[in-house]
Amino acid sequence: MFEAPEHAWETPGQLAKAIEPTTIQTPALDLIDEYLVKVEAGEIDRLIINLPPQEGKSTRVTTIGPLWFLTRNRDRRIAIVSYAQDLADEFGRNIRNPISSNNGEDETLDLGLRVARDNGAARRWKLDAAKGGVRAVGIRGGLTGRPVDALFIDDPISNLEQAHSKTYREQAWGFWQSVGMTRLLPGAPSRPSPHPPAR
Repeated sequence: MFEAPEHAWETPGQLAKAIEPTTIQTPALDLIDEYLVKVEAGEIDRLIINLPPQEGKSTRVTTIGPLWFLTRNRDRRIAIVSYAQDLADEFGRNIRNPISSNNGEDETLDLGLRVARDNGAARRWKLDAAKGGVRAVGIRGGLTGRPVDALFIDDPISNLEQAHSKTYREQAWGFWQSVGMTRLLPGAPSRPSPHPPAR
């Protein structure tokens, strides 16, 4: 069993830069980091982020954000939700892969996390010797029996046509009411991001 190293990544942006030194930190990402820090610290329990495309919000919020949460507490159980299972799987994979490639071997950065060898599928993986991990589901999926400490919802609706459809809006809202909200443990932050469903 390895001993997790101490880290001084005070923001998701600092972690992003440590993993990928060419990361460009913009004022928009500074603002996102500021609020992710507040959520992680328990100062706020819900955060909605709306920004134009190509601002880096999905990478920062739905990939680096959960990873940063896990570096601060390896016991956090995190759920990632998107409009389609394959996109949710991609988010799950994008959180998991930096852990596998930054384990201190071959002079790589050591994030202090290890994915459990018997539990590493993109849509459902756990950390070794910890309670934490990630479960990724599409908006039509479920989290039955899976309590979570943090919930990230990224693009619950895929396009403008769906956004104008009452059926799709109600589907996204229904997921939040009947699945998402009911799986959150007491004190858990939840972050619908970056496009909350219109009602």
